[in-house]
Amino acid sequence: MNKMKVYVASSWRNEHQQSIVEELRRMGFEVYDFKRPNGEAGFKWSRIEEKWQGWGMKEYREALRTDYAQFGFNRDFDAMKEADICVLCLPCGRSAHLEAGWMKGAGKKVIAYIPHGERIEPELMYGLLDGIAISAQDVERMLKVAPVEECELLNSCFEPAKEGDEEAYYMQFGEIMNVLKRVSNNTMLKRYNLQTAMRKYRFQAKLIRRAERGGVPYRLYVVRLRRTHPQYESMWQLCNSYR
Repeated sequence: MNKMKVYVASSWRNEHQQSIVEELRRMGFEVYDFKRPNGEAGFKWSRIEEKWQGWGMKEYREALRTDYAQFGFNRDFDAMKEADICVLCLPCGRSAHLEAGWMKGAGKKVIAYIPHGERIEPELMYGLLDGIAISAQDVERMLKVAPVEECELLNSCFEPAKEGDEEAYYMQFGEIMNVLKRVSNNTMLKRYNLQTAMRKYRFQAKLIRRAERGGVPYRLYVVRLRRTHPQYESMWQLCNSYR
């Protein structure tokens, strides 16, 4: 099974950043460390100019366009896109919050981590996040994923039925709903997205109702539907085009 990928958004000045990176790796996650990305040196403005802190806005804007700045940006942004989860390690500044906001908007799970002893000014919009952890144990609890067997069970509900093999892929809807109840809205699943699963479930439920109205067994209805729509390789492709 592939490891879940975590992007730790934080500040160069945050003394807790390295410890949470190490703790997440101990938990079994694949963690991107912006200070040592892939074992390399992280981005620093001082490599563009030693006196970078004295820049005006014009110099700052020009520095963002340099090859080195673009390389650093793309390296971090690629890691953000590949990650499944973001841990916002506080205290941190604007860049880390932009990263966390982008990842939340991209549908990824985002947890704010406030290390013990840190006092953070309350922020109303932290309500957008999936949780606020105040210890490493909190982080581990919030990042727990559903058991592999439940994920496999959920996925098996929606495997494309093959002609003559429909019964092997069919599952009673009570069982499906039990699985969906166990997979909470805050569970981060790499391959098994809950919203996608629910969409598939609703589509399948619609087919069942149509089959019932026509007095046809559901599995036979599915076979007939697939025969009348041979251009679709799976029921999911049919679902995407079905209106």
